[in-house]
Amino acid sequence: MDELKNWAFSLCCAAAAGSLLSLLAPESSLGKVCRFVIRVFFLCCAVLPLRQLGSFLHVLPELQTAAAFSAQEVVDVVTGQVENSAAASIEQEVARCLEEEGINFKKVNADVHVDRDGGISINCIRVLLPPDAGEGTPDSSDIIGLIKAKTGVNVELAAENGGGTP
Repeated sequence: MDELKNWAFSLCCAAAAGSLLSLLAPESSLGKVCRFVIRVFFLCCAVLPLRQLGSFLHVLPELQTAAAFSAQEVVDVVTGQVENSAAASIEQEVARCLEEEGINFKKVNADVHVDRDGGISINCIRVLLPPDAGEGTPDSSDIIGLIKAKTGVNVELAAENGGGTP
C-alpha cells in the first residue's frame, strides 16, 4: 500500500514539475521538443510501476490460495456451529419428552452431520439410562418407540455401568 502511495505522490510531483516546465518552455521548435520530452517523462513515470506488475502476478495465486483456505476455515466453523446447535436442540426436545413421560435418564446425545450442500442429517439419538431405572419405567422398546415417534430418528439405548435396560 505504501508503494502505491509513493507512486501516486511521485506521479503528482512529475505532473506539477512537467506543467511548470511546459509553461517555461519557449514557443519555438526547441519548446516543442522540450514539451515532447516532458510528456515522455511523465508517461514513463506513469508506466514504470507496470514493469513490477509481473512480480505481483506471481504472488497473486498465493493470495488466492490463502483466501480459499481462510474461506474453508470459516465454512468449517459455521458447519460445526450448525451441527452443535442442531444436536443441542434435538437433545433438549428428547430430554423434555422423556421427562414428560417420567422416564429417568442420565444423558441424551444426538449424532448430527451437516452435508456440503447445507443439509442436516440426524444419524442416531443415544440415550443413557441409569443402572436401575426404577419401577414403573417403560421397557426399552417402549422408550425407543416413544422417541422414534417424536423424532423419526433411530434410537440407541444404553444403561450406565453395563446395567440392563428396562
